[in-house]
Amino acid sequence: MALKLETTALAVINWIQQDKDEFSENIESGMQFIIASYSRDGHFSSTQSTILSLKALNEYLKEYLGNANTIHGRGNLELRVDNSLVSTLKYNSKDSKQVYD
Repeated sequence: MALKLETTALAVINWIQQDKDEFSENIESGMQFIIASYSRDGHFSSTQSTILSLKALNEYLKEYLGNANTIHGRGNLELRVDNSLVSTLKYNSKDSKQVYD
């Protein structure tokens, strides 16, 4: 499973950087596979597949949603390490919070 995720993530990143219009169906299929592969424990199979999947997700957000370092809406963003909660960022639809630089 890890190798499929790594390959898919690299392909999605490449498709976005090359020609997102030409590869739009592939990008969407790849992102659906990546998102479906996210485990409840907060990872994507292996360390390498997690890193590449997050990079693909970041590229996707930057390209399709604009400023990917801002969250709009309502909810909680949790940071977990080894399934232990490290930090929680709460946000609502009235706020825009910068998550990272």
